[in-house]
Formats: sequence, C-alpha cells, structure tokens
Amino acid sequence: MADSVYAHVGDARSALVDGFGSYFVASAADPLVRSLLDGEAKPDLLRLITTDAAPILERGAGRLADTFANSWISAPTTDAVMLARVVVRVALSFISMPPTSGSDVATELADILVPFVEKVAVTE
Repeated sequence: MADSVYAHVGDARSALVDGFGSYFVASAADPLVRSLLDGEAKPDLLRLITTDAAPILERGAGRLADTFANSWISAPTTDAVMLARVVVRVALSFISMPPTSGSDVATELADILVPFVEKVAVTE
C-alpha cells in the first residue's frame, strides 16, 4: 500500500485501488497463502491470520500509519493509525477468503475509504 500511496500523490482513490489490487495479486501468488487455500497449510498458519493475528496487525498497521502520516496524506497520528488498522484488518481478512472473480473489491474498498482519507489529508 505504501508504494501505491507514493505513486499516486494527491489521488486517494487511485492509491487505494492500486494498493488493494496489488495486495490481492501478491497474496494470491504467495506460496503460504496458496497452501492455506488448498487446505495443505498447518493449523498454525490459519491461527496466525485469524485468532493470533495481533502481531501481524500491529506491525502492518504501524508501518502503514507511518505512510499515512508522513506521505502527501499527512494525516494526524490518530487518524493515520485508525485508517491503517482498518486497511490492514480488511486486507488480512481477504487472505482466508480471497475476492471472487467478477467483483472489483479493490475499487469497492477504495470507494468506502476515500472520503475518510480526503477528510484527514492535510491540504495546503
């Protein structure tokens, strides 16, 4: 997501669509994710992305909050953290149940989140 934010300066919708879209493509190609979806993964992996996901959520949200606070968005810390937690939690939920073909989940998620990003973005 960070690369997408920096690649689409001033355009929250494109940044979010690109970020979620890239995430969906990368996670679908990831061998661990594929083993989970094929039923070959150990139960520990499933727990890691569900009931034991706190370390992943905190690390991912921390890194993403830095992006939202220190990029062109310049969101206040509280808003950057809130947005990052939502984005990471939603993204993680799609690992165990990826988007179906025929739906544009990246665009749908962007449509929901853009108003918040535009509200918290510091414009000069």
